[in-house]
Amino acid sequence: MKKIQRLVLDLFFVLCWSSLYAQTIQVLVPASAEKWILVPKSDIGLTWRSKLSYDQTGWRRCSGSPGGVGYETGSGYEQWITLDTREDMHQSGKSPNTSCYIRLKFSLTAEKISSLGALNLNVWYDDGFVAFLNGEKVAEANAPASLTWNAAAAGDHEAAGPETFDISNYKNLLRVGENLLAVHALNNSITSSDFLFNVEIAIAGNPFSHFTVSNLPLVYIDTGGKWIPDEPKIPARMGIVYHGVGNLHKLDEPFNDYNGLIGIETRGSSSQSWSKKQYAVETWSAVNIDTAVSLMGLPKETDWILNAPFIDRSLMRDVLAYDLYRRMGRYASRTRFCELFLNGQYKGVYILMEKIKRDRWRVNISKADSTAVSGDALTGGYIFKIDKEDGAQRDGFFSKYRPVNGANRRVYYQYHYPSSEKITSAQKAYLRSYVNTFEDMMYSSNYNDPKTGYPKWINVDSFVDFFIISEVSKNVDCYRLSTFMYKDRDSKDPLLYMGPIWDYNLAFGLADYYDGEDTDGWMLEELLRNTGEDFPVPFWWQKLFQDPKFNHRIKQRWYELRSSVYDVARIHAYIDAVADTLNEGQARNFAIWPGPGKPGEGFWPMPNIFYTFRTYRDETNYLKYWIERRIRWMDENVLKLSETLGRSDSVLPQDFALLPAFPNPFNPSVNIVYELKRTANVFLGIYNTRGECLRVLQQGEQSGGRHQVQWDGLTEAGSPAASGVYYARMFVDQSRGFSQSIKLLLLR
Repeated sequence: MKKIQRLVLDLFFVLCWSSLYAQTIQVLVPASAEKWILVPKSDIGLTWRSKLSYDQTGWRRCSGSPGGVGYETGSGYEQWITLDTREDMHQSGKSPNTSCYIRLKFSLTAEKISSLGALNLNVWYDDGFVAFLNGEKVAEANAPASLTWNAAAAGDHEAAGPETFDISNYKNLLRVGENLLAVHALNNSITSSDFLFNVEIAIAGNPFSHFTVSNLPLVYIDTGGKWIPDEPKIPARMGIVYHGVGNLHKLDEPFNDYNGLIGIETRGSSSQSWSKKQYAVETWSAVNIDTAVSLMGLPKETDWILNAPFIDRSLMRDVLAYDLYRRMGRYASRTRFCELFLNGQYKGVYILMEKIKRDRWRVNISKADSTAVSGDALTGGYIFKIDKEDGAQRDGFFSKYRPVNGANRRVYYQYHYPSSEKITSAQKAYLRSYVNTFEDMMYSSNYNDPKTGYPKWINVDSFVDFFIISEVSKNVDCYRLSTFMYKDRDSKDPLLYMGPIWDYNLAFGLADYYDGEDTDGWMLEELLRNTGEDFPVPFWWQKLFQDPKFNHRIKQRWYELRSSVYDVARIHAYIDAVADTLNEGQARNFAIWPGPGKPGEGFWPMPNIFYTFRTYRDETNYLKYWIERRIRWMDENVLKLSETLGRSDSVLPQDFALLPAFPNPFNPSVNIVYELKRTANVFLGIYNTRGECLRVLQQGEQSGGRHQVQWDGLTEAGSPAASGVYYARMFVDQSRGFSQSIKLLLLR
């Protein structure tokens, strides 16, 4: 059935497809423009970067569409390459080099120069480059510190599409008449299977020159025209206009929240291929000197994230997930929506987030003691994570155990606090030993022993809460990527905690792999079975999921949260409120970035149904629809957790209890859940405010355990009950005197 549904969506996508999003962009110099290419065999000096009349004898001409320079030994880049450089740059050739020189001349009139708006380079590159406009460096990516004639790129970079580099601050370098764009393109190795470079010069107009006020805070960053690298951070200035949530912020007023120095770098992994960049920011009192400040009313700290919602056209999936997690009583990064201006150019809606750090307002654990080599001071605090090996804080260690799907790739644990630069050898040894011992225990047959097993090692409720938020959202990265854990000193709290959660932009139906778009199925089971060599889930999650006591706590916690945090009507109202807040900002954002229904770039796992959307409300309405269906599925299947894995739930409740009903308020039906600590005679009925019993839902003996019944809003006679307040009342072994009532609200 799912395959048929997806085929229908594919067909609908084809039928509904329309032209690419119209943006205010004019190509000044196309990618197919004539270029002259040289792979140097020796040092030829630097005048090729600046001299218009440079002697190009020995250079090769590249002209015509598609216009790219490079080579491809497999498949992928051949569609973009006009001039093949394999013989000069691959190890199979003679005297290969990782550097490639490119010269591109173009002419401008005085009128054209005076009318220029934003000036951009749209660049396809694998693996790096440095660009010079009339001899001055204007952009770079993955460039080494020393740019010699035989230099190599500083790292890998796949060219999934063009990336935009704003060089507007260098418009003064343009001349009337002939100009020169010179590029030192870089491959990372002569053994590399591919290499690519191409560029176009574009004018990007700002459609919001009349934009004067916003209900979102305004963030201004000025790098002095410098390109922002992946790392290290470069100095810049930042100013913020903030008058509180819900108030107006004018573009022409002075900075009142922050006005000072920062360090800034791009961040992310897969998102690095997107043209809307994410940034990590440190507030500085002087270059490389951190200073803690409060930004937009958030607690003081030095490290912040400017998150760039791009694939998520609702703009709110991360914010929603973090809000849910905080409402569950857990720490998650506090957030503020804002609008960003970078070097004078509008960059759209961003989200200021707290970076995951140890402090009293974030992860509140003990400060690590760098002098400790033994004893209690060495036991905490630590924050570590499971993540890709290409992000920040990469140092760590591999699990001793293979994943349950038999893959060879093992889980990689990374140091986060203390950072990989500051953690001592003694701290590394302790944390590695701690995790190894924990995994040894989980691998053993008595892993669930109440005295020696996981109940003595972990804060069970933190693992349960992590499971619930991961499953409600069906985050395809959960359990295996951006997955944080922390531990305090043994003297304060010896248990291991899951969390905080991080990176939920591919959640709530926004991923076309690992069944992320579907509202049914357990994500944990899907990832345990099918991740293969692709960042596996730790084996111990399956062990926990097989334990009846762990499942019982999931059930208890779900019903505790269902009528409050996970009340569908409450979540819908929250989404509507955020959408209203973003109403004006999202329109400006999607005027410069691809909007609902439009294709993306680079890593882009968006399910086909999203291509049918045409408005922002389509996005947020679908988000509400998906969440409602997912929660309904959870309601039906939380009770079956043990059955799913062929186990009977042998854990009985500790008492008799009538749990919160859901949904509540309701229309037309409500689910009522109750627990029995032993076999007992149970009477459960629906009463009106006058104390009259309108409907008997259960009467007679029932076994111990958890039970669920549904009231369909009808009386015993089959007539619809009117809107109003009702009570579900449970009596157990009436002669023993136990009874309990809960209030229900029916809204017709």
